[in-house]
Amino acid sequence: MFSKEKYEIKGKKFANLVNEWSNEYTSAMSIEQKCFLMEIINDKKMQNVLEIGVFMGVTSVCILKSGLSVNNKFQLYGIDNNNDKIIGSAVNGLCSDKEKEHYHLYAGYDIFDIENIAPQNIKFDLVIIDAGHSHPFPLFDLIFSIPYMHNDTIIILHDVIDYMRPNAWGESFIFEAWTYEKYRVYDYDNNMFSNMGCIKLHNDNAQLLKNIELIAKIPLRANPWAVNNNYNGIKNISDKADRNFGLGFSLIEIDKLSKYMNKHYSTEFSKNIYEILKTNYNEYMNNCFLHIQETRFFNYLFEANIYNQNKINNFENRINILENKFNDIKIKNKKSNNLIDKIAWWIPVRKWRDNFRNKFFDKFIVGGGK
Repeated sequence: MFSKEKYEIKGKKFANLVNEWSNEYTSAMSIEQKCFLMEIINDKKMQNVLEIGVFMGVTSVCILKSGLSVNNKFQLYGIDNNNDKIIGSAVNGLCSDKEKEHYHLYAGYDIFDIENIAPQNIKFDLVIIDAGHSHPFPLFDLIFSIPYMHNDTIIILHDVIDYMRPNAWGESFIFEAWTYEKYRVYDYDNNMFSNMGCIKLHNDNAQLLKNIELIAKIPLRANPWAVNNNYNGIKNISDKADRNFGLGFSLIEIDKLSKYMNKHYSTEFSKNIYEILKTNYNEYMNNCFLHIQETRFFNYLFEANIYNQNKINNFENRINILENKFNDIKIKNKKSNNLIDKIAWWIPVRKWRDNFRNKFFDKFIVGGGK
């Protein structure tokens, strides 16, 4: 799909700008991923982009500036269910008023609102899925956005394959289970794959729907951001933190999805997806308390591993500092010994010379002249 183009390498021309923007605002995407994104938008002269999951908006800045550099009709639509003032703040801080005219941010909304967000008959050249990470949220994002895609639309999935947090593997499920064209972005500087992947829609619509059904059949597990991880303060399962018994959604969302699919997909497909998700939901609910505790436990291990790794890194840094200091002392001692030898060479008796060296070293080197 993209293996010949190597947009990661071509996109390095944006690296200095991306570094500058990323230093001012927090971003979950790596530098090479943002460079890849800018180059592919620039190279294909894209016109319409949908970004699902915005956070502070550094990626939005990259998309907006790259798109407008080659197409003055470029438009970026951003959706984020968080309504906090930090959402998209990088665009306000780094983009001109003229650039912001091409930016349409919908904070406090999610993909279920797309019919009220996307202009009628619009087709997106690029769709970025980086919002809810647990299954089936990324699948919801995909199903809702497909009617707004054309045959050559590129879909970017952030956090694929090696995303570690327990049960936050929705993008991974899509990418690994995808049976058509896909490409995992490569970090050539560090000689390793990054955690961002791209997919394209199947040419055969029947195969596309079959692939979506395959992903929908994956069992549900507790969402790590929808369970109460405050182990000392859990009151009961109906706490706000334990949203919808640890899933973060309920049958209400599945019903909304069903109504949407009935308008944009075949009746048979819509019914199949509805029945699959409803079955998975009911199976999850039968064991929801077990799944919640499993996610809490694995999330604890995940965070404990990060904590321990940070301690190890700090310990290694301290060792390196001590080694450097020790090497400095050895160099200083060697120079001091040479100086002492030059001073003491005239003392005729070896015993007296050695005694002089020891006293000089103790007083002026180890004692620091005190």
